[in-house]
Amino acid sequence: MGQLKFQNQILIRDNNGNFCRQGDSGALIIDQQTKRATALLFGASNEFTIANHLTEVLKALEVGLVS
Repeated sequence: MGQLKFQNQILIRDNNGNFCRQGDSGALIIDQQTKRATALLFGASNEFTIANHLTEVLKALEVGLVS
Protein backbone atom coordinates (compact mmCIF):
# COMPACT_ATOMS: atom_id res chain seq x y z
CA MET A 1 0.00 0.00 0.00
CA GLY A 2 2.96 2.29 0.32
CA GLN A 3 3.06 5.22 2.69
CA LEU A 4 -0.28 6.32 4.16
CA LYS A 5 -1.07 9.63 5.82
CA PHE A 6 -3.97 10.06 8.21
CA GLN A 7 -5.35 13.43 9.25
CA ASN A 8 -7.56 14.56 12.14
CA GLN A 9 -7.29 11.29 14.06
CA ILE A 10 -7.63 11.03 17.84
CA LEU A 11 -4.55 9.65 19.58
CA ILE A 12 -5.10 8.09 22.98
CA ARG A 13 -1.91 7.46 24.92
CA ASP A 14 -1.90 3.85 26.05
CA ASN A 15 1.25 3.36 28.09
CA ASN A 16 -0.13 0.37 29.99
CA GLY A 17 -1.66 -1.41 27.02
CA ASN A 18 -5.06 -1.55 28.71
CA PHE A 19 -7.20 0.74 26.56
CA CYS A 20 -7.93 -1.78 23.81
CA ARG A 21 -7.18 -5.29 22.73
CA GLN A 22 -6.79 -7.12 19.43
CA GLY A 23 -10.15 -7.28 17.67
CA ASP A 24 -11.49 -4.01 19.14
CA SER A 25 -11.36 -2.13 15.83
CA GLY A 26 -14.68 -0.41 15.21
CA ALA A 27 -15.52 -0.24 18.91
CA LEU A 28 -17.42 2.82 20.07
CA ILE A 29 -15.39 5.07 22.39
CA ILE A 30 -17.33 6.86 25.13
CA ASP A 31 -16.07 10.04 26.83
CA GLN A 32 -15.75 9.27 30.57
CA GLN A 33 -16.83 12.75 31.65
CA THR A 34 -19.76 13.42 29.32
CA LYS A 35 -20.83 9.77 28.82
CA ARG A 36 -21.27 10.57 25.12
CA ALA A 37 -20.13 8.51 22.13
CA THR A 38 -17.19 10.40 20.63
CA ALA A 39 -15.14 8.14 18.39
CA LEU A 40 -14.67 4.77 16.70
CA LEU A 41 -11.53 2.82 17.44
CA PHE A 42 -9.40 2.50 14.31
CA GLY A 43 -6.19 0.80 15.39
CA ALA A 44 -3.45 0.69 17.98
CA SER A 45 0.24 0.41 18.64
CA ASN A 46 2.09 -0.33 21.88
CA GLU A 47 1.86 3.34 22.84
CA PHE A 48 -1.28 4.75 21.20
CA THR A 49 -4.84 3.87 20.37
CA ILE A 50 -6.03 5.62 17.20
CA ALA A 51 -9.65 6.63 16.70
CA ASN A 52 -11.82 8.43 14.16
CA HIS A 53 -14.06 11.29 15.27
CA LEU A 54 -17.58 9.84 15.41
CA THR A 55 -19.13 12.90 13.73
CA GLU A 56 -16.86 12.39 10.71
CA VAL A 57 -17.67 8.67 10.50
CA LEU A 58 -21.41 9.29 10.65
CA LYS A 59 -21.12 12.04 8.03
CA ALA A 60 -19.13 9.79 5.68
CA LEU A 61 -21.66 6.98 6.07
CA GLU A 62 -24.59 9.41 5.73
CA VAL A 63 -26.20 8.09 8.92
CA GLY A 64 -27.00 9.43 12.37
CA LEU A 65 -27.53 8.29 15.94
CA VAL A 66 -30.95 8.19 17.56
CA SER A 67 -31.10 9.25 21.19
